Formats: sequence, structure tokens, C-alpha cells
Amino acid sequence: MIVCPDCGSVEVRKAPMAPAVLRGRGQAPAPENESVALAAGKQTYAFLKGLRAHLEANADDVGKNFPEEARKIHYGEKEERNIYGEASAEEAKALHEEGIPALPLPKLPEEHN
Repeated sequence: MIVCPDCGSVEVRKAPMAPAVLRGRGQAPAPENESVALAAGKQTYAFLKGLRAHLEANADDVGKNFPEEARKIHYGEKEERNIYGEASAEEAKALHEEGIPALPLPKLPEEHN
């Protein structure tokens, strides 16, 4: 005889459930963690998209000339202004080592198309 430990009822039925599928290195799925991670990913994406829109509205796009323009502004050769553009990882590292503030932004999915 099966009895519910919470209410003492003897009318206990098994509900249909989806099987647990192991993912990765033997870890059981954690749906609540997935939904938290999904929400955090959407929030991060929205933040980055908003940041990019703000930059496009309030800064000059200097394209691939970003490292040179950033140096000229930093060393006072050009008037200070907000800029954005492209730089390789090596160029970004060199700017950092020179003490030139620059923030790399990842490409968003729609920019890959």
C-alpha cells in the first residue's frame, strides 16, 4: 500500500514525466538554471544592443582607423570627442598598454549576417 507522506492519502498516482537526459559530463539537466541563464543572456544582449545604439547616436564611427584616431585624441593631436570603430586584438592590447581607454564590444548576432 502506498500512502502520501504529506497528506496521508492512499489515492496516489504517477504523473507522466519527461525523462531526464544527461548533458555534458554526466550532469543532470537543471531547467531552473537554464531559465535563469536564458534571462541573463537576454538581459546582457539587450544591454549590449542599447550600448551600441547609444554609441552610434553619440560618437563618430572611425572604422578601421580607430587605433590611430584614439592615439591622436589621447595625445592631444586631435580634438577630444567620442569615437568608435574596429581594432584587432593586438591593436586593442597596445592601446591598453599605452594607457588609452578603449572598450571592446562583441559583435551581436545580427552583425554576423
